[in-house]
Amino acid sequence: MVEITFLGVGSATPAISGDHVALLVRAGTLKALVDAGPTVMAQLGRQGVTADDIDVLLVTHAHGDHVLGWPMLLFRQRPLVVVAAPETQRVLRELAWLVYPELQEPMADRLTFVDLGPGGEWRVGPLRVRSAATCHSAASQAYRFDCEEVGRALTYSGDTGPCDEVAGLAQGCDLLIHEATYLHVQEPMYGHSTAGQAAQIAAAAGCGALALVHRDREQPEALDLYEAEVRAYYNGLWWLPYAGQTVILSAAGLNILEGR
Repeated sequence: MVEITFLGVGSATPAISGDHVALLVRAGTLKALVDAGPTVMAQLGRQGVTADDIDVLLVTHAHGDHVLGWPMLLFRQRPLVVVAAPETQRVLRELAWLVYPELQEPMADRLTFVDLGPGGEWRVGPLRVRSAATCHSAASQAYRFDCEEVGRALTYSGDTGPCDEVAGLAQGCDLLIHEATYLHVQEPMYGHSTAGQAAQIAAAAGCGALALVHRDREQPEALDLYEAEVRAYYNGLWWLPYAGQTVILSAAGLNILEGR
């Protein structure tokens, strides 16, 4: 099975301080972190997870609300694999050695950088990981995780406007975690999506469920507004996850748990 914990669900300006979007994906003994914003260590700590517990870090793009916490993962004894597109890898290296130059030498044999750009594929533990470019203001990519042992898949959009590549990557997946920075009543910023646009992607891709993240502090957390916008395009299960909430994908399907 695959267990996904929403460490945070907010945008660069989240409604709750420190609630920047990040995911913890567990599959077997593997613990993978997807994105690492400024307060990621506190987010992990609330789940009883330390830097040394993380086996793999996957980064969607180099904006601060997705990477500023990553250097804190360097305080560890175990190896860490860092997965991102080449241009994002460059920023990750520069950031790490800018703030902790003294760790570059001792970490040399503990860090493995894997260049995985759009259209790439990589396997780790029981997961097959694929990526696709997104439509954002910076070079960014979405990730799809397939767990063939249970025949389930999830896709995380990262930051993106409406994007055919994301729809293609998410085709037929059981869960699409898609950004919804805005509701349609606001003028969308380039490179971000409304809840309705996320719903259109979920419908086009035939996804079994839709979770809306990267929600901005300017958006009212009013279920009736989201419901109206999502239901105009998508008839499947959808919800607004909160920080600490966990979902499980197993052979039996999708199970939404309460926070820990």
